[in-house]
Amino acid sequence: MRRVPISLIIVALLIHGALLVFINLAFGAEIAGLNTLTANLVFCLVVGGVVFGRSDLRLRDVGLQRQQLAAGGGFTLLLLIGSSLVLVVVSALLPGTWLAFDWARLEPGRLGLALISHVFVIAPYEEAFFRGFLFVQLYLWLRRDVARLAMLTALLGSQLLFAIGHLPNYLWVAGGADELALNMTRLLLNGMLYTLIYLLTGNLFTAVGAHALHNLPPLTLESGNGTL
Repeated sequence: MRRVPISLIIVALLIHGALLVFINLAFGAEIAGLNTLTANLVFCLVVGGVVFGRSDLRLRDVGLQRQQLAAGGGFTLLLLIGSSLVLVVVSALLPGTWLAFDWARLEPGRLGLALISHVFVIAPYEEAFFRGFLFVQLYLWLRRDVARLAMLTALLGSQLLFAIGHLPNYLWVAGGADELALNMTRLLLNGMLYTLIYLLTGNLFTAVGAHALHNLPPLTLESGNGTL
């Protein structure tokens, strides 16, 4: 695995952070043409341009290997089927709960935009940046000095940054500031789960699939108090 200069990691994080602030403020201002797809395409082009333009890394060096795409898609399909079956069983066994087809809540046009955004842009970008690039590069740097703790430190450090990266959205757009600690903890645990999926399978597309399904699940389990 190729290691990049630590300065490039810092620059990439700073640019990613600056884009987070700018784009979320732009969402708050309701700028025409700005949506989840166009916003995340900006991240792909700008941050990806810096990482690949200032190093000799290639897509395969951040986990995006074309030959693994079919296996990652198969894993995602099995995960979708398995999780749906679990929801069916739980809804049958747990009184006062029912299944909802979550995609039906979105208009067809918005559903198409959401699917394209999450499956082909948001999940691939975040997995490639936070798991394929940041986690791996932190591990490569840390293993020289703290070999025994390098994996854990890189895991916690990279996924803490993943969680913090969602702060502008919660503060300025989504309106989740009242449950900020809970949301940050959830994002940290999600990031660690995606990283572990990547490590266990050796295929970043499995993490991309899990990430996309979590962001936009077709089925949800609900009760009188809301979505479970």
